[in-house]
Amino acid sequence: MGFAGNKYYDHGVIKKYVIAFGNLFNDIGIERADSSGTRVQSIPVPLSYAPKEKFIARLRQDPTLSRDVAIQLPRMGFELTSMIYAPTRKINTIQRNVKGSTTDPQKLVSQYAPVPYDLNFSLFVMVKNSSDATKIMEQILPFFTPEWTLAINTIPEIGRIDDTPIVLTAVTSEDVYEGDFDTRRTLIWTLEFVMKGNIYGPLTSTGIIKKVFIDFPVGSGEVKAGKWLPTGNVTPQMYTSTGRSERITLQPGLTAANTPTTNVATSVHYTTIQATDNFGFAIDFGHFDDGLKRNPVTGVDE
Repeated sequence: MGFAGNKYYDHGVIKKYVIAFGNLFNDIGIERADSSGTRVQSIPVPLSYAPKEKFIARLRQDPTLSRDVAIQLPRMGFELTSMIYAPTRKINTIQRNVKGSTTDPQKLVSQYAPVPYDLNFSLFVMVKNSSDATKIMEQILPFFTPEWTLAINTIPEIGRIDDTPIVLTAVTSEDVYEGDFDTRRTLIWTLEFVMKGNIYGPLTSTGIIKKVFIDFPVGSGEVKAGKWLPTGNVTPQMYTSTGRSERITLQPGLTAANTPTTNVATSVHYTTIQATDNFGFAIDFGHFDDGLKRNPVTGVDE
């Protein structure tokens, strides 16, 4: 049996975080100029999901880039390196996100509060010369002060959109030499990021309570030996009561023109109002003298 009661679910949230992070850097390019300052070359910088070691291994296989198919520089790569639970962002687990079902208007879809996790990403910038590196870095660093916030549609079923901060935590560089020092040099800049994300549990579907009654009985009394007795009466007799006299009714309110209302008299019948409608809350205070006696122990009218 699984954690969700044998019910499979997959929101694809981690995949969305990876895609969102990569999309931040997929349109970077550089330009090269001659000695007079005239632009002579525009180079888009390709981005791929791959660890730094993969690029280094490719360079070792072809250090002079003489093969027909070789790694092209500059280029960038990134990877999700770890996920760490973030207790400081934890909220009460029993809180729920609730929305009307899009497939059944008589039901609500809900989900418990998410579990916060910090996703650690590494971004690698590989270049052949320091000039290319600075051009790329200057297109990235100014936007992180030290964080950049993305709006990510994490759970579209309930309209959950998270403002997700991405924090730049470190920037380092290294030289990778292959062969002799005169023939090959590669600069690798590594940028470390923390994405403050959330991991969500399964969605549940429940019915809707559309009408609520609250009844107020007349007089005061107390429960003794499982029976309702007027105050001061201690004899072992059956309870007595004068029956309820006031009732508060709460229900959705919507006019025939689809306008929210708080007036029960102007609302259509509550059973025709759907969870996805833009309704108001109609409260009605009524007086009753129906002769019924409500047992406060069992809650049954007698």
